[in-house]
Amino acid sequence: MRILTFTGKGGVGKTSVSAATAVRLSELGYRTLVLSTDPAHSLSDSFNLPLGAEPTKIRENLHAIEVNPYVDLKENWQSVQKFYTRIFMAQGVSGVVADEMTILPGISSVR
Repeated sequence: MRILTFTGKGGVGKTSVSAATAVRLSELGYRTLVLSTDPAHSLSDSFNLPLGAEPTKIRENLHAIEVNPYVDLKENWQSVQKFYTRIFMAQGVSGVVADEMTILPGISSVR
């Protein structure tokens, strides 16, 4: 398995290059999953298909996902907070302080 990550500032072509790379890899016979966390849905636009959190088949050997990090955070924050609270408590931090330390600025609106 190989993981290719395309990064850079906005507007430099990360989505276009990653979509084109994914298409080419699938043409070469590699099972390929292209994933975007961009809330602008640019990957959906690239393939002219609605994409979501589950893999969508684009063509043979190619699937795509658009993850919405805000939705994922909202759905999973309590589990993440419990995990970090346990870590802090294992280091000797009291329960109330550990709970308070795991609250991110603005996170109360996510719950």
